Amino acid sequence: MLCYIPIEDTNWMMTILIQDNVISNHISSVSSDMMRCGIIQLIIVLVIIVVFLQLIH
Repeated sequence: MLCYIPIEDTNWMMTILIQDNVISNHISSVSSDMMRCGIIQLIIVLVIIVVFLQLIH
């Protein structure tokens, strides 16, 4: 992927080549972190529900 960044106070553009696997690796890392957080939140909610239901009965 080519990225173009304007250079301030000039008409020039800086061009940067980013390999696709770098972007894919970063997305995979963020995705796995989000999945882990979602599972932790689900476990916490389930524990709260179980404790709440035990308090009711």
